[in-house]
Amino acid sequence: MSEEMKDKCECGCGCEEEDDIVVLENEDGEEVSYHYITTLEHDGKEYVYLQAVEGEDADTLEVYELQAVKENGEEYDNLLPVEEELYGILYEKLMKAIEEDNDCCCEGDDCHCDHEHHGEHHHEGCHCGHKDK
Repeated sequence: MSEEMKDKCECGCGCEEEDDIVVLENEDGEEVSYHYITTLEHDGKEYVYLQAVEGEDADTLEVYELQAVKENGEEYDNLLPVEEELYGILYEKLMKAIEEDNDCCCEGDDCHCDHEHHGEHHHEGCHCGHKDK
């Protein structure tokens, strides 16, 4: 991660990036800002992961089914809440995706394992076939 990105966010994840903010309208008609985390597929459907920017829900990960809608010649995405049991499955899927993303221990341009790299890693225990120098 670039130093510029680290300066924008105290946790170093870039979560304060304007591009990652999604504004939705709640059931009371109020606008609520969310950090867009990711979108993952499960059983042929796409699910979007969001976290409120501020307020009492700021520590809560919210997951919605992403449903493409065509109505009166217009296209838009509808977010449907998921049931608690499915939420647990989708949460675990996200944790596994994060773990897999961080599993690779490679550094440098000579790595060919197709993982995104973050921070300092070592090849010990990594399955990409590279060795520590």
